[in-house]
Amino acid sequence: MKSCLKQIHHEYDRLSPSEKIFADMVIKRPQAVVEMPIAKIAEALGIAPSTIIGAAKKLGFDGLRTFKLSLASEVINPIEQRKQNQEEDVPENGQEDILHHVVRTNCEALEECGESLSQGAFTSAARVLMDAGQIYVMGIGTSGILARELHDYLFRLRLPITCVEDQHYQLLVAERAKKTDCVIVISQSGVNKNIIEVCERIRANGCRTIGLSNFMETPFAKYTDLYLAPFHSFSTLHDNNFSFRIPMLCMIETLYYTLASLMEESYQTAMEEHQALVAKTALTGEK
Repeated sequence: MKSCLKQIHHEYDRLSPSEKIFADMVIKRPQAVVEMPIAKIAEALGIAPSTIIGAAKKLGFDGLRTFKLSLASEVINPIEQRKQNQEEDVPENGQEDILHHVVRTNCEALEECGESLSQGAFTSAARVLMDAGQIYVMGIGTSGILARELHDYLFRLRLPITCVEDQHYQLLVAERAKKTDCVIVISQSGVNKNIIEVCERIRANGCRTIGLSNFMETPFAKYTDLYLAPFHSFSTLHDNNFSFRIPMLCMIETLYYTLASLMEESYQTAMEEHQALVAKTALTGEK
């Protein structure tokens, strides 16, 4: 993904005086540029909207939309913010503290997850899934691993679900999914440009989307119909994705049991079927 700020640095001299006004605002107030519509930006700067679009294209982007997506990933990036603060998270007393540090940080993450999320949001998501003709779940990278985990849970409930990790097939799903279907999209960071593009296409096609992420205020949130995320702000609990994966797994399990409670007899039938299969394939100790 191109860096807006780096592109401005490299191409600044090529911009017209009016385009430089816009570029200066991007440097000084990037968050405002991400959030404000083009008409408001143009009015605030006293330039034409076409000048803003022209500047975005001159900086190497297709238009203002792709420019904003790239800028958002720089301005609102939990991964980069964690890296900047990772030194504060290292145990002070060497290896003896590693176990307690890992346990503590994960417990803190789960506690915050429990305080910020509501059962009502999971119930709403579960009802959408139960009404869906077909369910797709997708993610990229480590979010793809979580997508497989969610697929495993819901497949056991005998729900019509397909896991899609390949980006090409994700775009095909975005084009082919029906209005009666539902797509669950997982993005741990909420700033992945590729998954945001997929979400945008899905919504344009009229299909319902449920988003799962770690952070509430991300570009990803704007492209989903229902959004589940535990953290209000970007956290520095850990210098990698592990402690952020655990709250995601907690949300997946909560969604599973919420569905189970709504399915009633259907859930019992699915569980009996699964238990019978396990019994048939388990070692009995007989020779």
